[in-house]
Amino acid sequence: MAEFPNAIKAFTDVVDNVDDVLATHLNQAYDEIEAIETQMITYDTGWIPTTDSWSPTSDGTITIPAGGLSIYSVGDKIRYSKNSSSDFSYGYLSTVADTLLTPCAGSDYSVSSSDTITDIAYSKGRGAGFPDTFNYTPTGISATNITQTGRFSLNGRTARVDYYALFGGAITFTTMPTLPITVSASYKSAPQVQVSACGNASYMDNTTAYKPNGLSVTVVASGTTFNLVNADGSNISASSPITWANGDVIDAHFSYEI
Repeated sequence: MAEFPNAIKAFTDVVDNVDDVLATHLNQAYDEIEAIETQMITYDTGWIPTTDSWSPTSDGTITIPAGGLSIYSVGDKIRYSKNSSSDFSYGYLSTVADTLLTPCAGSDYSVSSSDTITDIAYSKGRGAGFPDTFNYTPTGISATNITQTGRFSLNGRTARVDYYALFGGAITFTTMPTLPITVSASYKSAPQVQVSACGNASYMDNTTAYKPNGLSVTVVASGTTFNLVNADGSNISASSPITWANGDVIDAHFSYEI
């Protein structure tokens, strides 16, 4: 069995007229060559395979052997086979510690402590087959009379979010909509919308066209929700900027640091 890519094979030199060249000498070399060729083909897809054992936990994180900080970074793409499935699961790494990774794939892919994951690979750039975006289901604004959908992607530590809300009637405002990934604790934000605005949003009532300059989007450090802010700096509510009713829509697109 080849030692590459986990180690560099140490061959023993053979001496003319002293040693017999046996089949095992050639076979060891062939095994290493085939392992290198396999790795090169895999790298061509943008994926870097790992033979480390990854163990999902009950809270959706993954334990790994020590040394993860020297290998992985926030925003890396991952790919793996779950429970011997022939289809790959995908995700981003939203946090990285020396022995613990947090994958993030919205509502499209997940892992639990009962899952076995194999055929693991990661990518720091292009990864063949990796989804352009992941879906997630925002919550908040109102417990009833609203349907919310979202999708996101990562470029390094920058999350890009598309959000859409369709109202089915009047609402009782609860909280702001949730984000797919928590905002970085070091994110630079300020209480004034003119300073901290990081995206744009529009809304439409059921009788008029979109009002593209009606709302702004803000986030704050360590936040798990985003704010939808009126032109006067106040947050939206059940009756602002309009009294939300059946057929009304909010459409938002923004980015932030994770």
